[in-house]
Amino acid sequence: KKPAADDMAYQMTGIPRDATMMTVNGQKVSTEEYLFWLNQSISMQKQYGNLQDDASWETETDGKTAAQYVKDDALETLKYYYVIASKAKEYGVDAMSEEQSTDLNTQIDNIAQTMESQNLTLQQYLNMQAISEQGFRDMMGRLNYAPSNLRTKLSEEGGPLVPTDEEM
Repeated sequence: KKPAADDMAYQMTGIPRDATMMTVNGQKVSTEEYLFWLNQSISMQKQYGNLQDDASWETETDGKTAAQYVKDDALETLKYYYVIASKAKEYGVDAMSEEQSTDLNTQIDNIAQTMESQNLTLQQYLNMQAISEQGFRDMMGRLNYAPSNLRTKLSEEGGPLVPTDEEM
């Protein structure tokens, strides 16, 4: 099928945004989500003062080039969040509550307002991240709510995070 006209992942890489880049715990990771985390890793390295010019991509630290480091960092981040999402699904707490959905909408509205103050639209911001709004919403749901939902579930009476009288 032909990629959508607004598919920034495809425009940047030639790979459709919904193509599966890898799987983590049997869950498919899309191109756009991998590119989002790759971009986050690159941005972080730039903030640290690394990746100042083209040559710095080949600079080695601990036997890895900067280019390999940011790729590995994106993969590790994806694995972390997908393992949590997988466990949340296993415990039946992977869906967002109505309150969490409202909170997510507020967060996205806040991001849009921040972007407006920088003379950007939300869509322009998402395009720079090579992610669609739906992909961003799905990812933010996993990122923000799956860990807390899982922690709450595992902390319920008799759950594995609640010490027994013997353990106390």
